[in-house]
Amino acid sequence: MRIVGVHTTEQKRSHAPRTSLSLAIEAIRGALADAGLDMDDVDAVLGAPLDWPLGYAAISGGMQGFWGKQLGKPMHWGSNNYGVLAVMEAAAMIQAGLLDVAVVVCAFSGAASPAYRKQNYQDGSAFTSWTGSFTPAQYALVASRWVHERGPDVIDAMAQASATIRNFGALNPAALYGGRPLVTGADVLASRMIADPLTLLMCCANNDGGGAVVLARSDRAADTRKGGNRIICAGEMQSNSPYIEPPVLVDPRPVRAYIADRMAAAGIGPGDLDILQLYDNFAIHVLDQLESFGIAGVGEAQDMVLSGALGLGGRYPTCTDGGLMSFGHLGGFLYRVVEAVRQLRGEVDDHCPGAAGGVHTHDPTLCRHVADAELALVANPGSPTGTANFLVIAK
Repeated sequence: MRIVGVHTTEQKRSHAPRTSLSLAIEAIRGALADAGLDMDDVDAVLGAPLDWPLGYAAISGGMQGFWGKQLGKPMHWGSNNYGVLAVMEAAAMIQAGLLDVAVVVCAFSGAASPAYRKQNYQDGSAFTSWTGSFTPAQYALVASRWVHERGPDVIDAMAQASATIRNFGALNPAALYGGRPLVTGADVLASRMIADPLTLLMCCANNDGGGAVVLARSDRAADTRKGGNRIICAGEMQSNSPYIEPPVLVDPRPVRAYIADRMAAAGIGPGDLDILQLYDNFAIHVLDQLESFGIAGVGEAQDMVLSGALGLGGRYPTCTDGGLMSFGHLGGFLYRVVEAVRQLRGEVDDHCPGAAGGVHTHDPTLCRHVADAELALVANPGSPTGTANFLVIAK
């Protein structure tokens, strides 16, 4: 089973008056074209526009009918999972012989709406509902605890991680913030405070866009335009509900042990990874994932980041399209997968003069292409700590 097609729509602050469904269908068509397939080849679509009022269709059985109607052909599977979880589900269905070709999609239009900004606090939560707490404040609690336990180097590391990821985005013509000036850690620290200690440039973008991924059986993949990339390892672990009373003291060892077991079953370990496509919604979450995934030892993430490990030429280039901070946010569940595939294919657009022909300078002021990459980790961890879902994709 292989990933044979990927696509992202234009990333914009607002796509209004376009709907999320419109962006989703554009993404599906683009990913199929990338694979050299068409709608007649598709057995299932997993995922949906993030704000589409599906009602009863939001259950898996209803999703089949929803996409069957929208795309004009019967569907054999449906799901309202997103991102890595949906890719895992599609891969499992293909591996089980239930599907030949599946599309995973994620799209959103309406990020500029005031109604959207009211989300992500839940009634009955002691620390979110009565205060009206919102997502940056919830992650700020985690960051504050890290600073308390480990010292001010955590703040510098968050600034360095943010600058590294944003600079990848500045070099990406397709990123929401593509073409902006490169920034330093000092620039990140000087940006306005959002929720102490998280500054503006430590927080992700808020925008509209969509993406899609096509998966196919290995024998079908051989007939596609680019042959496809293998998923060699995957896993999911959930230990708390997202955005409710963030557990800042969760021990990362159970997550680390689970991920290590999943990787070992595939014959790999963290040291074999070449690229990290982490879920960079907030800078502290980048540090947290480095430790949760066993890439850094417990207590060592800030030192790894400050060493330059996440940049081009570093040990683990991270969020090389600009991530949620710079490329785009709400499709970010799936954008991580798309960027991993593009890097492994060598299809990377940047400021290198020969980028269109696949020639890269590897000058970090121009380039975001990771040379000789073989394995990419893709993560959609839950929030803020103690959960993980991930894929490892091979060249």
